[in-house]
Amino acid sequence: MMRAILIFLSAIILSSGCTSTRYITDKRSRETQHSLQKRRTARNIGQVAIGFFEMIFAATTGVEVEANNTERRYRHFKVGNRSADTLYVNMVTDIQWKDSLYCDVMGLVLPPAQKQRLLLPYPATYNVYFRTAWSDEEKIEIRTDSSLKKLYLSPGLTMPKD
Repeated sequence: MMRAILIFLSAIILSSGCTSTRYITDKRSRETQHSLQKRRTARNIGQVAIGFFEMIFAATTGVEVEANNTERRYRHFKVGNRSADTLYVNMVTDIQWKDSLYCDVMGLVLPPAQKQRLLLPYPATYNVYFRTAWSDEEKIEIRTDSSLKKLYLSPGLTMPKD
């Protein structure tokens, strides 16, 4: 039984590390992504432990107890580049992380045909500003509580077609 629990906890820890910051050039945004990931991992492990202890408590006393969970949730989101040029992307939100530090993703430099997986607060609204070195800046608004989990960008995406 204990071996199964350890394997399960190991799987949670290993699978939670799927977010990388290889295309984020802004130091603060990179640190925020790492902090969000650590907090999410710790929260997942804590929830598993609490669930396990709730199960043991219910089995021994016959009284079911349920922990109240009110913390912010997070969601993985992919931003991809469908253009033949490198895209420069900034994602701005009004959600604060700590000490007036926002959960913005600044300095995302996506090479052609590449994707960046991010961890974003749920629910949140982001204004996504993107451009190539030769195009005008464009803006898209996304919500993390919608069904959208992937956003593929290319120059002219938001420009009206003539």
